[in-house]
Order: sequence, then C-alpha cells, then structure tokens
Amino acid sequence: RRLATSDVLISEATTPSFGAGFLVQMAISMGKPLLTLHFGEHEKKAPLMLRGNPSINLNLYTEDTIKHTLKSFFQEVSDSKRAAEPLEDFDQ
Repeated sequence: RRLATSDVLISEATTPSFGAGFLVQMAISMGKPLLTLHFGEHEKKAPLMLRGNPSINLNLYTEDTIKHTLKSFFQEVSDSKRAAEPLEDFDQ
C-alpha cells in the first residue's frame, strides 16, 4: 500500500532480502523510479540478480558518495517529471 502511493523506491540491497527483492520487483511492475543501493566500490560483489537486470538502477556507494548518489537520483526523477508534463499553451 505504501509503495502504491510513493513517488519512488530506494532499496538498500547490500544484505540480500526477499522482502526488499519483492518491493523492487513491485516497483518495476508499477513503473516507479527505482534506486537500488549496494555498499562498496566493486560491482562484482553485488548480487548477480541486481547486476543482471536492466530494470534495476543499481548504484554502488560509500560513505563518501552516498549524498551525491541520492542527490543525483532525485534530480533525475525531478527532471523526468518536468519533461513528462504537458507544455502550457501560451496562445490563450
């Protein structure tokens, strides 16, 4: 229910979780913007399910990069929402 009313899903997937995996799959099926986070600097340490699914926006992060990662994600979501809005009719 909360996912249905949310604008985005941010999932921390460093530790595998069936619950988080279920939410990620639901967000994909609902067309929600999705950010899946995995702590570390090496993608090969992330689970194959995350690395191999093109629908999953997998981002590696460290304590030094997390703020930038989140800020970039929200900026991208904001930009895509603006691009999807109809242009105003200035002829009126």
